[in-house]
Formats: sequence, C-alpha cells, structure tokens
Amino acid sequence: MKFPKRKHPRPKEYDYSNDGGYFVTVCVKNKEKLLGEPVLVNGKIKLTPIGETAEKHIKAINSAYDGVRVDSYMIMPDHIHMLITISGGMRACRPTSLQTVVRTFKTMVTREIGFSVWQTSFYEHIVR
Repeated sequence: MKFPKRKHPRPKEYDYSNDGGYFVTVCVKNKEKLLGEPVLVNGKIKLTPIGETAEKHIKAINSAYDGVRVDSYMIMPDHIHMLITISGGMRACRPTSLQTVVRTFKTMVTREIGFSVWQTSFYEHIVR
C-alpha cells in the first residue's frame, strides 16, 4: 500500500527567526498520554515525571536564548501548547529560529528521560 507524501507544515518562504509571536504545539507520538493525568490540581493537570521534565525545559528556554521568550504554556496529557515570542533586542549576529528552539527543547527532554516521546516536527501558527 502506497501512502501519500507528507506535506511540510510550514511555508518555505517564511523566516522563522523574524521577530514575532508563535503559537506552537508539540505532540507526543501516537497520542499517548505520557505528560499528565486528566486530574486537575490547582487548575492544572497532574504532571507525570515526563511532564515535569518537559515543564523544566520549557522554563529554561527563556534563559537559554537571547530574544526568545515563552510567554505562556499549557501541558496537556498528550501535547504541549506554547506561546513563544522572538524579539530582536541585543541578539547575537545570528538570530535564533523557532525550529531551533523547539528542536532543542525536544532534544533536551529526550536526553533527560532516555528515550523520545515526541512526534516528528511540530505545529505552529504565526500570531498576527
């Protein structure tokens, strides 16, 4: 059986290191509920150890990159939403792209837990 070719989710002509806001969704492979349990604790879901590791690395993004900030995030049982802002300011000569931020986040979580839980790529919307 021949499967259809997967389309790239982002426009090739857009520079994702441009200043702006991005709504990002990172999903767990096979929609497994590995990040949390659907039990609310203080208005948030109860995180699993993998979810706690992901939260730690989300919080580290703000200090890891000049001009990149996670304004808000929500960890769900099988995916994560983040509102990420990239702004010029006192940035190094080479701007950081959204793909680099998300790839590094996923890599750091994978290294810490010892295996990958992530679906390939990520989804994003440019906040206008």
